[in-house]
Amino acid sequence: MHDRIRRPAGTGGTYFLCGGEAVLYADSEGSAALIGADLAEAVEVLLVCPYWRDLGGSWPVEELEQEYRDDLPDYDERRDRLISALGLTPPPVAEIVARLRATAARTEPEFVPTAVEREDGEVPLPYRVIGL
Repeated sequence: MHDRIRRPAGTGGTYFLCGGEAVLYADSEGSAALIGADLAEAVEVLLVCPYWRDLGGSWPVEELEQEYRDDLPDYDERRDRLISALGLTPPPVAEIVARLRATAARTEPEFVPTAVEREDGEVPLPYRVIGL
């Protein structure tokens, strides 16, 4: 039996591999941030810190983790299966969070997505860097 990987409705985000290395996340609301220096780092963030977008708030990591587990009681089992299937050995959460914050801080100026003029001549507002 295979598990389907589904993105929740309304997430509207896209991941970009930049220059063959860094991974950038950009959402539909005009925010963006680097989330990994390479694809492996980005996958570790997504597997170990799926709540990474909320790290910019004032909530402790432990509280974010518990809320995630409350919403998905089998999260740990699913995460561990994926980690095993991918042959990864991710570092502790605290290290991933510190690395994510350092990586996100490098988003500007080189990795901020560029807004493109639309057919109606309107130019969307520039992307904002997600604060973590």
